[in-house]
Amino acid sequence: MSALSSRQKAVLIALSLIMAALAGQMFFRVGVFGFNQGVAATEEEISIRYNLLHEPGVSLSVSSFLGDDQHHAGPARLTDGNRSSIWHVAHGRIRSSNWVKVDFGEGRERTVRAAAALPRQDLPDQFFRRAVLHGSRDGASWELIGELRLRAPPMDGGWRLWSFNNTRSYRYYRLTINAGWPYFHSMAQLALFS
Repeated sequence: MSALSSRQKAVLIALSLIMAALAGQMFFRVGVFGFNQGVAATEEEISIRYNLLHEPGVSLSVSSFLGDDQHHAGPARLTDGNRSSIWHVAHGRIRSSNWVKVDFGEGRERTVRAAAALPRQDLPDQFFRRAVLHGSRDGASWELIGELRLRAPPMDGGWRLWSFNNTRSYRYYRLTINAGWPYFHSMAQLALFS
């Protein structure tokens, strides 16, 4: 067997680097390393899915909210189907982690495999940059489902969609928002899918 020339070695090294870069891109895009960047989704792509948050008896609670009017209020704004209404955190909580907690009700566990969120339409950069989704059977002990990230602040009010490799069913889910651009302020709609 003959030894490789320096040119052949250089070609092999270059091909190896290209393959490693492609594999890294694939892993990061599908969230293998927990950096689930999400994808842009159209209104139609979201509407053909069944949003588990629209089931009867589902309750949502939030860490805080600002206002109590037609467009700014608590968790009900996240599922009202109105793109112009928002959940806005209280001013004193803007620099803190904020959360939305879902309770499907006793005996009604669900397996969540995807989440979608819609930024505020007039100020989309008030959206989150990094969040985590946890599931719980008792509302006290939480298990990580996945991480939701964005590479850049949204420049439009379009839906963002994240998928998870979750096979477990939980009664409770909690979306904890840890960072924004630079801080999280608001979100227009939220959806969970099985």
